[in-house]
Amino acid sequence: PQEISLSIVCAEGIYKAKTILKNVINDSPYTFFFLLIPQDVDFQQNREYFRVEIALDCIYSYEMDDKFINLNTKTIDISASGITVLVPSLDAVSKEAYLNISAAGKKIKTKVKYIRSEKMEGGYKVSFRYKDISEHDRDYISQICIQKQLADKRKLLD
Repeated sequence: PQEISLSIVCAEGIYKAKTILKNVINDSPYTFFFLLIPQDVDFQQNREYFRVEIALDCIYSYEMDDKFINLNTKTIDISASGITVLVPSLDAVSKEAYLNISAAGKKIKTKVKYIRSEKMEGGYKVSFRYKDISEHDRDYISQICIQKQLADKRKLLD
């Protein structure tokens, strides 16, 4: 047993706590962590902008073997600071890549930096932070996020 810091990443931010790791069991393909229930869980909002779940068409471009590869894909979520897209395999993940996002009739082109990935059915969710985006495009994405958030809240009221 040892004291650990536990971080749980969620769409709205990160939850952090200190707890005791009691045991770890590897049972391929799974790893089980046995923890004491954390007593004090703190919410740490680490996002400058909120994320919304939305499926927008986009082209994910990356370089491999001195040539550019373009993948037609969809967004999973988006914010004014970053985006998550679906890719078929981690072979397509590059530390730096480009996105051409189709958002409400407008094309937004930006360079992105890899943050993290997560396996899911049908491929991988890959999160990126915008590396080179104009303020005009960032504002446009913010407007899309606000409209989506309002639409989601209206659905809850119906």
